Amino acid sequence: MRLADEALKTLVAPKAGKEENNMAGLLDLPIEVVKMILEQLASDPKTSVMDYYNWIKVMGDSGAAVSALLREKVYLVNLCESTSDFVQTIRGYNSSIDPKDVIPSHVNHVVIAADEGTFDEKTPLDLPQPYGSMKIYLAYHYTGSQINLKRIHAKYVDKFPFGCLRPNHIIAIGQDSSQLRIERDDGNMFDSYFYPEAKPLFQNVTFFNVRHLFIDKTCLSDFAQMRQGNLKWSKKGEHGVIFERLGKYYRENETLYPVKKEWVTKQYRANGFVETRDIEVYDRDGCEEPSNELQLLMKKSYLTAYLSMSMSCPQLEAVTFARDEKDEKDTNLNMVNLHRFLQSSSDYTLQEYLTLHSLRNWNLPSIRIFSGHNFLWHEETTSSAKKYADAISLIPTIRSRVQKESPDGLLHINAQLVPDGVLHTKINNWVPLDVDFVSDVRKSNSPLICLRQPCLKSLKLGLLVSKPEGSLTVEGLYLPQLGKLDISFNTELVHRSVRNPMFNITFSEWNDLRDCRLFDCQLNQEYEGHINMLVSNLKNALPRLESKKCFKGLERNESVAFSSKGFVLDGLEKIELPITN
Repeated sequence: MRLADEALKTLVAPKAGKEENNMAGLLDLPIEVVKMILEQLASDPKTSVMDYYNWIKVMGDSGAAVSALLREKVYLVNLCESTSDFVQTIRGYNSSIDPKDVIPSHVNHVVIAADEGTFDEKTPLDLPQPYGSMKIYLAYHYTGSQINLKRIHAKYVDKFPFGCLRPNHIIAIGQDSSQLRIERDDGNMFDSYFYPEAKPLFQNVTFFNVRHLFIDKTCLSDFAQMRQGNLKWSKKGEHGVIFERLGKYYRENETLYPVKKEWVTKQYRANGFVETRDIEVYDRDGCEEPSNELQLLMKKSYLTAYLSMSMSCPQLEAVTFARDEKDEKDTNLNMVNLHRFLQSSSDYTLQEYLTLHSLRNWNLPSIRIFSGHNFLWHEETTSSAKKYADAISLIPTIRSRVQKESPDGLLHINAQLVPDGVLHTKINNWVPLDVDFVSDVRKSNSPLICLRQPCLKSLKLGLLVSKPEGSLTVEGLYLPQLGKLDISFNTELVHRSVRNPMFNITFSEWNDLRDCRLFDCQLNQEYEGHINMLVSNLKNALPRLESKKCFKGLERNESVAFSSKGFVLDGLEKIELPITN
């Protein structure tokens, strides 16, 4: 028994890279011990048929006996005209689709393999009934680069209405594409209709062979602003946020901001005469009066239900946030709408909000590239002056929210903004610390967000600049393995009131860039300013930066300037150093 326990711990080790060694150890055990291990795995509620698939693939031909034992735990009902690697690998006992068949009692996983034509057939299908603690899976084979999980669930329920056949886990298998596109209101996990009664249609979703995932850039922020009852964010009115539901509009905070009352004179007929009277009317700015039920739902999001799901893309390598093809200046970055996040009440924290945007609740063992984020600190359609005012006022508001949500009362939040394993990403509108030239950076406030990403190798960081000139401090970058840092500047909020402006850029002590060797600083062509960076501060912040190779000459045509001991270097020569994985 002790031998079985030790082998079990080795087999279920969390590190995916150890899987082959774990299986090699399993094959060396007596078959009786292997059976004991498999029985213990079968009783674990976290074990899924995807684990069985992975173990069989790793063992290959050398583990035929163990693979046979694993397949005995799976009952496959293949309703597909075509096949797939998943179906061929886990194929064990096959149902003859005879309702008289009985699923063997030793089976733990029942897999129903279907495709787009399965549910369109009018011929009724009677399947063997599972019983006990058997887990039901739907292995759905689809074509193209889009899928609608809500529609698949509805068709499945129409075909197999019995509750005992209801799958808790869908394994979506692409037949002709390794790309998948997720959009707003497309019936998937970022669509409110995927959560009837605030519960997901599928608790577990696996996109089996997707390698490149495209997500609409506003999809995640829009989903976070949805409220239960399919209340959709419409706009921010004079008295709070206005939600839309079935073509009707409802104002949030109805009790906090009472509607306007006024007297209106109206005519009416009585006993054959036209009379007039004054009546009291309510003005809700075109909004309906919300019921008590809607008032409660306006404070409840779908985020809790989403975060309770298990999402997996075992082969995914890259995530790209789709841009608007009509806008050439648009970037492939996810919009993190912090302005809207603070406008309406919600039942989730800032940490949970960032978890949504970073896909950190997904299992992505193969991911390497994540296109990145664009933080939005203001309304999208307002003037530059209004955007500036929104951004300036929003930061202390978020600090108060962070401090309130933190069990330790911290004024900053520790966040991982990309999934584990990502090597390259980009973040726009990162907030630097604004200080005067003479301020002591060490005594300044902490960063708003501390980015802690131990695996990241390269980062393009766009700083949000809110004043025409002065001192900006880069902080909150805890990236011990980062090899390349590119800094750029977003001057959208800057009033054009200074001629030939200059910024003094420093790195505070709120950073960990110990391994960074490649650094670049970029300015927009329309910005006619200068960047001044102290070489001593740069060396302290980036100790491995090879300054002898970087700072070579006085090339006045460069847009980056460095200052050290009273003289100015007008150029920074870019270096290309190899960054190992």
